Amino acid sequence: MVRDLPDVPPAFPPWRLVTAVVLGLGLCSAGVLAQAYRYRRVSGPVERQQTKWVVASLAGTTLWLIVGLLLPSLLWNPAEWFGWLIVASTLPVLLIPISVAVAVLRHRLYDIDLIINRTLVYGSVTLLLGAAFVALTSLVQSVVQPNTGQGAVFVPGAIGFVLALCFQPTRRWARTVVDRILPAREERALFFTDIVGSTELLAEVGDAGWRQLLDKYRAVVRRELKRFGGTEMHIAGDSFFVTFTDPVRAVHCALALAPALRSLGLPSRFGIHWGVCEMQGPEVSGLAVWAAARVMSTAGAGEILVSEALRQSITDPALKLEDHGTHRLKGLPDEWRLHAVVGAAGDR
Repeated sequence: MVRDLPDVPPAFPPWRLVTAVVLGLGLCSAGVLAQAYRYRRVSGPVERQQTKWVVASLAGTTLWLIVGLLLPSLLWNPAEWFGWLIVASTLPVLLIPISVAVAVLRHRLYDIDLIINRTLVYGSVTLLLGAAFVALTSLVQSVVQPNTGQGAVFVPGAIGFVLALCFQPTRRWARTVVDRILPAREERALFFTDIVGSTELLAEVGDAGWRQLLDKYRAVVRRELKRFGGTEMHIAGDSFFVTFTDPVRAVHCALALAPALRSLGLPSRFGIHWGVCEMQGPEVSGLAVWAAARVMSTAGAGEILVSEALRQSITDPALKLEDHGTHRLKGLPDEWRLHAVVGAAGDR
């Protein structure tokens, strides 16, 4: 007679459950701390909403593990409530994907289209190189083995080395193809600056003097860009196009540059806009880029103008902005409300 298996293990060691719960608590706590740190560091309101959802789910999971699993396992014999243990351990796990899904759908969590783009790029590269490795190895072995009577052990290593050299060219090709089909999109602070009255200054100092001034100008700009984490995208004459991942850093960079360039006798203007742009390889494009350039063209000598979108993304209370009114930006629809950055708390 076959005896029915018990529903509950007769001797369920409590220490296993406690160890698993403590490990889960450690992972969830680390996730909460990481997201809390991110919440303090991010500047955009959208990113803060993303982080709130993830922090809430991780905190809820941590609380559930303590109340629903850890305390009962210490107070009672886990073998007596093994079925409840299975159910209770799966419920909090559902909170995390649900919160991530809400953040993705409502708040464009972590630039999800960029993640999809990069997944397609590296996934296709992996598949191509993996298929090439298998095909070339099989082909070479099929040729070598009949003639030598044994397989060549060096063949896989040699082919792997050759394919490793092909990784970067293949990645660049795959990225170009994927970017045409599904361009990656990111939110960036788009920063433009140039010298006001550069043509008149060139006529005054001459070609040789202008080259010297231009070299000094570019050196100062690049020094501050490096200091504040800006990425130089394009330069044409005395015009710089730069991107920042943090809008606050973009504004502080302009605040540092304005007096530094004025001291060189090169009064400059600045325009900054926060918007979504397409990332095609190293290039940045899209309507937001044109909007940032138009914002700069509205500024006067020494002025730092920012769009309403960038103003809303700034969380630094030390920055002082004044309403600059609404403007029609050339080639762009509707009216745009602009703001002038007049300084930061503590400036003299």
